Parts: sequence; structure tokens; C-alpha cells
Amino acid sequence: MSDNHDFRKDIEFIEKLKANELKTPNEFTVEMGKFIRKAREDAGLSQAEFAKKTNRRPATISDIENGKSEIGVLTLALFVITLEKPLSYFFPESLLKKFIVDV
Repeated sequence: MSDNHDFRKDIEFIEKLKANELKTPNEFTVEMGKFIRKAREDAGLSQAEFAKKTNRRPATISDIENGKSEIGVLTLALFVITLEKPLSYFFPESLLKKFIVDV
């Protein structure tokens, strides 16, 4: 895949995001879910344990990890703190990562 194709894909994604035309699951939610799952597994937590630590239902964690559910900013902040990862860790390399900066 060329850089131009990636850039065009990013622009198309951002335009759909701005127009509120994204459906779930989408490439972004699926990829973010994979990063959340990996971070949870790296922390040695089952979905049930992670759900308990974050006061979420195990089914909610499963839906997020499978990209079936969008994740709110406060939930993502809680995941960042609980899993001890920087915010940018959870964003796919393509699709927005270059726009997300850790503070």
C-alpha cells in the first residue's frame, strides 16, 4: 500500500467521521479493540477482571474489543489509566494516529 493510498484513506475516514457517517463496526473500532485486548492481555487480566476494574460489564468489554461498540472518551481515559498505556497506544497506526498526540 503506498503512502498516497494511506493518506487518501485517512482523509476519507476523517470526512466520514466529520459527517457522522461512520457505522460500527468500522476499521477504526476494530483496530482499537485489538489494541485494547492486547493491553488487557499484557496486563494479565481476563475480560471479567478488566470489566470489574473498570466498572463495566464483561459483554461491554467484549463488544469494545471486537469493534462492535464505540468507546467514549471517559471510558478510554479509564482504560489508559487502568492498563498503564499512553493514549496513542490505542490508536491504529493508520487512521488518525498521526493526529493524536499524548500530553
